[in-house]
Amino acid sequence: MHLYSILAITDFSTQAEHALDRAACVAAAHQATLRLVYFTEFATHGFLNPGGRLAQRARQLARRHAITVEAVTRPCNSISDIAKEASSADLLVVDERPQRPFTSLWRGTEVAQLLRRCHCPVLVVKQAPSKHYNSLLVATDFTADSLALVRYGSGFDRHSELELFHARRTLSNALPSFTKATVEKETAFTQEAQRILQGRQFALTDSFDTRLSRVDWVHGDFDPARQTLVRQKTSGADLIVVGKEKCSTLVDRVLGSVAQRLVKSADSDVLVVPHGYSACSRAAGKARMQTDLNYRHGKLPVVRQRAV
Repeated sequence: MHLYSILAITDFSTQAEHALDRAACVAAAHQATLRLVYFTEFATHGFLNPGGRLAQRARQLARRHAITVEAVTRPCNSISDIAKEASSADLLVVDERPQRPFTSLWRGTEVAQLLRRCHCPVLVVKQAPSKHYNSLLVATDFTADSLALVRYGSGFDRHSELELFHARRTLSNALPSFTKATVEKETAFTQEAQRILQGRQFALTDSFDTRLSRVDWVHGDFDPARQTLVRQKTSGADLIVVGKEKCSTLVDRVLGSVAQRLVKSADSDVLVVPHGYSACSRAAGKARMQTDLNYRHGKLPVVRQRAV
């Protein structure tokens, strides 16, 4: 897995600066082009010339990490504008933005909206970055779709250890009452799940065992997001990798997905990968080529900064 284009958004807050630094570290590891965009939905009074500051930051990151950094000067005034910019990117990097009153009750936070609108993986940065991640916790259900998620996590940071983790609800979690038949059915189900899961673990980890540190799973009356958070604190992983499942917009806004709850509550960074996403898809490559052509013809104003 290789990243070619990374988009990072900033409002020049301390947390957003951490996100830019992390984006630069990832870009350096993949030799990817990094694009910087200034965006905030809050009224700001401290930045009369955000474009100039963005260009200065691009020069700093280009020199420090020996990468190509582009400061996008085209105005981005909405989540839709950011989603359009991210349509040609392999990765969107953003900080954990503060929750806005009133409007966030229905529309959700800026990060939640980006998770819904963007089709590329989204890295939510919460910690000041080191050179690379030390340990990745991949939240998986050990299905065929999870294999793509493990591959993405494995290629995202090749220096880090991998841990695969699966939290599953038991049948009793969905049933209002307990009977002897219910308990027997749940026991049989759990035993069969253990047998299948063990077989899938071997198949799933066969290609990654040189870096895999642990494969673990739990079952019971747990919320999968909460149990993943507990596991992250226990293992000390500094990045959670989770898939973004498909669900209706109403359910997504009212209840929130597992990915959204992890982003909201985790202390570590969280990488959200859309269900079925392929980093090397033809569509993504075509979009990147079209974006490069747009840059050359001046359709998308940028300030390019290359390492010297």
